[in-house]
Amino acid sequence: MARRSLRTTLTLWNVAAIVGILVLFGVAVLYASQSVLKGQIDDDLKHRGEETARMEANGPPPGGPDFPGFGVGPPDQGPGPGPEPPRLPPAYLDANRVADIRRPRSFDRDGKARGRQRADTPFDKDSLDRSLKGESLYSTVELDGERVRVYSVPVERPRGETDGVVQLARELRDVDLLWESQLRTLLLLIPLAVIGAAGGAFLLTNRALKPIGAVTAAASEISLSDLSRRLEVSGDDELAEMANTFNSMLGRLERSFEDLQTAYADLEFAYENQKRFTADASHELRTPLTRLRLAATAALTGDGNAKELRDALVVADRASESMARLVDQLLTLARADAGQLGLRTSPGDLRVIVAEALEPYQTVEAPQIESSFADHPVSVQADADHLGRVVTNLIDNALRHTPASGKIVVSCSVDGSQAVISIGDTGEGIEASHLPHLFDRFYRVDAARARKDGGSGLGLAICKSIVEAHGGSLVVTSELGKGTSVKVFLPKVSA
Repeated sequence: MARRSLRTTLTLWNVAAIVGILVLFGVAVLYASQSVLKGQIDDDLKHRGEETARMEANGPPPGGPDFPGFGVGPPDQGPGPGPEPPRLPPAYLDANRVADIRRPRSFDRDGKARGRQRADTPFDKDSLDRSLKGESLYSTVELDGERVRVYSVPVERPRGETDGVVQLARELRDVDLLWESQLRTLLLLIPLAVIGAAGGAFLLTNRALKPIGAVTAAASEISLSDLSRRLEVSGDDELAEMANTFNSMLGRLERSFEDLQTAYADLEFAYENQKRFTADASHELRTPLTRLRLAATAALTGDGNAKELRDALVVADRASESMARLVDQLLTLARADAGQLGLRTSPGDLRVIVAEALEPYQTVEAPQIESSFADHPVSVQADADHLGRVVTNLIDNALRHTPASGKIVVSCSVDGSQAVISIGDTGEGIEASHLPHLFDRFYRVDAARARKDGGSGLGLAICKSIVEAHGGSLVVTSELGKGTSVKVFLPKVSA
């Protein structure tokens, strides 16, 4: 309905515009032709009038043989009725009347006709009176039911005084006939123009609205599930610009929805991880809590034997220590997730940080721990305590999975613009299917043995969070039966 209304409105406006232009053009042509024709008549009257006035002022009295412009009246028939004049045909009478109108009429300074003229009355009495005062002017009067153009010019003697007036006239029948014929033509063309304009406007409107209809149809087919559709763009007019703008808007909407879907997927993934994390944390805490409760129950229900009480206290102490370590790890991860890890970074030599982290392991005899450091300072902007914790966690993890006959190598070096900590072992290695999940929280390659050895499955997740907080990355490579290598990459700074 709205589109049909727009088409009708545009059609009516186009028809009105075309008809209006036609009417204005016709009226302009009408008045222009009238003006041109009247101008020609006025120029002819002026030329003849000035010439006649000049002859009146300088030549013999009017009516003489030297004044061919003035006609004499019919011969005097004397008194008595005389013979009846012959009947003349209408064409002759009309021609004679036109000739009588076009003959100049001359009047003296008193307004009386000079010489023997056919008519002794002026064409226009008001113009005659004004011309006697020295004014040349045009006027339009009606003579015997016909409009006549009159030019009145004063006759001035050489001394500058006005001696009379000459009036010349020209019938305006040609002008009136032209006006009527043009008016009839205009009135005949207006209905035809309305019909033609309506048809043309309807076709033009349909053609102009066709792209808009295509845009509307295409837009109606676009939905939230499919924002990849685009409007077809042709030409370089305003509609093409509108289509380009609409396509750009669709592109932005598509990218926004993709971002929203990605964000929703990330949120859903985080929610699932949070649920799993909560379940795993509850499960991990349940084990030391159970040990603690069993030890306390055994101590309370026993006969008070000192050795049994001591054994119960040892179990309770180990369970509480395990709980404290787990709670500390959970707190560290929570702070890392909230961006509140509380790093206190300062420029330092990475070799020193790694060396200090290795000091507690100097008493370890098996497996063998070797170290290798760069010959020059390795400057980094880091929190020494947190990076030391990363090194400690990685070494502990290597010790748990490397046999006594194996070897662990810790090195600190520079690779381009990055400082590198490498911890490699000759342990049992990790299957390739487990590598993508090593940094997941509570993930264990061998869950039973890791829990027995004291691992909670949070060490690598904590290391990853600390390294990323320093702007670095952590990469693990492993081969089953040959060992594992963990490399920590950190941005190197100028010393």
